Amino acid sequence: MQNKIILKNARYWAKDYAIYLLTIVFSISLIYSFNLLVFSEDIQRLSNGMNVLTGVIIFLSFVIVWVLGWLIHYMAKFMMKKRSREFGTYMLLGVPNKTIASLFAGEQALIGSVGFLLSLVIGSLLYQVLAMMVIYFFGASYHLKLAFSWEAFGLTLLYTVCMYGSAILRLRRYLKKAEIHELLYLDREGEEEVRQERKGSLLAFFFYLFLGICGCFVFVYSVYLEGEVPYSGEYSGWYFLGSMAVILLCIYKIYTHMTYFLTRTVLSKGDFKYGKDRLFLLRGLTAKLNTIGKTLGILALLLTITLTAMQMGVLFEKFFQAQADNIISFDVAMSGNKEKIEEQQLEEKLEQRLQKQYGITFGHSYPIYQNPDDTLYTYTGLDGYLEFTPVMAYGDFQLLWKALGYEELSLGKQEYLLLTSEKIQERSRREEVPALEIQGETYQLKELSSRPFSTGSGLHGTGFLVVLPDEAAETFPVYHTCYVFETKKEIPANEGMELSQWLSDNGAYDVSGDYRKNAVDEFMVASDTRASQNSVFVTFAFSLFYVGLIFACCAAAILAVQQLSDGVSYKHKYEILSYLGADEGKMQGLVLKQMIFYFFIPVAIPIPVSIFLASQINQVLLADLITVKAFCMAIAISIGLFFLVYFIYFLATYLGYRKRVLE
Repeated sequence: MQNKIILKNARYWAKDYAIYLLTIVFSISLIYSFNLLVFSEDIQRLSNGMNVLTGVIIFLSFVIVWVLGWLIHYMAKFMMKKRSREFGTYMLLGVPNKTIASLFAGEQALIGSVGFLLSLVIGSLLYQVLAMMVIYFFGASYHLKLAFSWEAFGLTLLYTVCMYGSAILRLRRYLKKAEIHELLYLDREGEEEVRQERKGSLLAFFFYLFLGICGCFVFVYSVYLEGEVPYSGEYSGWYFLGSMAVILLCIYKIYTHMTYFLTRTVLSKGDFKYGKDRLFLLRGLTAKLNTIGKTLGILALLLTITLTAMQMGVLFEKFFQAQADNIISFDVAMSGNKEKIEEQQLEEKLEQRLQKQYGITFGHSYPIYQNPDDTLYTYTGLDGYLEFTPVMAYGDFQLLWKALGYEELSLGKQEYLLLTSEKIQERSRREEVPALEIQGETYQLKELSSRPFSTGSGLHGTGFLVVLPDEAAETFPVYHTCYVFETKKEIPANEGMELSQWLSDNGAYDVSGDYRKNAVDEFMVASDTRASQNSVFVTFAFSLFYVGLIFACCAAAILAVQQLSDGVSYKHKYEILSYLGADEGKMQGLVLKQMIFYFFIPVAIPIPVSIFLASQINQVLLADLITVKAFCMAIAISIGLFFLVYFIYFLATYLGYRKRVLE
């Protein structure tokens, strides 16, 4: 009999809270799909750097499980309060507390079990999408196949048991001790005690608003310090982390005091308050905010983290793509001391091996000269380890440029070319690039190009390269000699490590470990470098989207369930409006406005704050390669993706709420 009741109630409540349950199923599916990803041998074989992904995803999964555990406990408690009179009636009829607790725990366990089984199926399908995306970034081919991993299955099961087990045990313990009177009136309390307005509440709102603004200023200050705080010797990172914590705390506090701000400002003005539909909408909004203030604060924090994570995910994709292009433009590149390389015959040996295994379509050796003038180093503001101006002769440049398939760039007698990133190219439109003084003559900039040309690895500099006429370039000392090759066949991604070891065995590196005595200072294989960059991108970007997507769904699900649960209580208010002459179109418009207000409030502060945080983090980590245009595009894409998810929940809530109050 008890099992039949559990099954019947589980089916009923699963239908009533479908949005929440679908969110849990999707979240666990995503966890399972990422677990399949990190334990997949096909993914691990793409690059040695993919091993890092396993640790990062497992660590983030603990954070996600903690948030989902909070969501499950919150919603289970919410459902218990909605059914508190039902449970109180059971007690009046003589049903023991232990039986009532077992019934509720059984229902939650059944819902969780069914959700877990559905998640395995959906997660397997999501894995195919994720694996296809990852393999696409590596340029490999992907074939659909059934995927299963006992490690992924066991880890996902452990997470699910922890999330549901914690919530069930806590609520079961509560129901065992609950009194009849407590249960009969529990639903009237809402999710927390409704706090009355008190003196100082409006002051607290403005205090936290001011504190949050101060936190933003300190956050910007810490970003531009780049190291130690002047006159203190303290590391600016503490200011960075501390100010971020203050900003997040203030967001939470602002939302918990928002009701007082609205009632003391917006609703205190009679002319505004009684205009159009504002009294009905704002009174309903403030009444809701007054009962879910703390929850709204937590949701605002989740949404801030979500938006920031998604924005950084898109920025990382653009950064790593630009970085990979700037590190190496040729299939194989080597640089070092020409005399030592010739002494060890490394160029001949490497050329022979490449020709034998892959075939060579182009090969060239050339010097990079060292101009001690730091004018361009100062202008670019790049934090590279080469604090001089790297120079290439125009004759060598023409051969390399043509080999890469680029359009020819001409150069006059007292002119120079500057090869650098899009970021510096963007700056050149605002600030004139300085001229160079060489041997008493002035060289003006002829053209600036951001085409990939190995200017980000040390081969051709660490951020920029100057091309001068041959006679001018040869007046400077040689920094190192470069050797580049283009091959007929593509070199496998992991071959770079083998070739590097082969060079080491042939005397490329000094046995004492002193890098200054090495014959070779840089050796890169394009496929291997791109695979390493893609590994880092997948680790960072996919992890950030993993967190952001689940957090967004959790926050939107709580908003949706909260509003849908109020549908019955709001039904009589809309009936009164109909008696007063409001037609169906008018009431549908009110429902839409009510939903827009309700879903807009939680993101009103997180959206600008997340853009601010992302811009400052970008300044610290990615500014050398991310242009203003690329940054704005990344922000637009990430916020667009977020609102796509958010809109789905908004639309489902609007349609469900309209049906409950108007039909």
